[in-house]
Amino acid sequence: MQENETQSSSPTKPLQFRQKLTPKMWKREEVLVFLDLYDQSISTKNLQPNNECDDELWNTVSLKLAEQDIQASPAHCKSKWSLLYKAYMANPDSQGAFFKKVKQIVEASAKTSEHDEEEEKDLFKEERLESLSEDEGDCSENIIENPQTHPVSLTVERVTESPVAEAEGVIALIEKLCCKIDTLSEMQLRQEERLEEIYQIQRDSLVHLLEIKKHLNIT
Repeated sequence: MQENETQSSSPTKPLQFRQKLTPKMWKREEVLVFLDLYDQSISTKNLQPNNECDDELWNTVSLKLAEQDIQASPAHCKSKWSLLYKAYMANPDSQGAFFKKVKQIVEASAKTSEHDEEEEKDLFKEERLESLSEDEGDCSENIIENPQTHPVSLTVERVTESPVAEAEGVIALIEKLCCKIDTLSEMQLRQEERLEEIYQIQRDSLVHLLEIKKHLNIT
């Protein structure tokens, strides 16, 4: 009975060992090539350098390494980058050749991310402005289509027409006043002439009265 149990449990052990990743010994030149290809791949896919969940990315890097006669599986590539990234984050001021390249990748990706965020903000602002301009356009169309619902437009029309009407009324009033002034002036002139005639009659009467008194010897 014990022998059967040992026989049934023994095949499971090799499976457990097969699931473990076989370590790869990376040469210095291979690591530099790996970093260059990885940088190109994430730039093409516009990914963050700490993104380890994109299987397509690691497959692409593995295939590009194979083109350079460097045999590394996608799992090896993923593991290598994870180690390099963690080592860089633990000591970002290191001057090693690998760390300089990792720093370059991380900083370039950060700038790209900031640029993308700015573009998204600008795009959002443009869309917001377009929506506001469309709303204003709709409001103006409603005003044109329904002018009777907006007394302001009628008021504007009256304001634009009223100065002309008022000017014509003032001119007509001035003309009437001028006619009345002319009439009064003519009447005054006639009155002055009439008064002059009366004064002349008075003078003539006085002269005639003096002659009568003289003739009658009346002092």
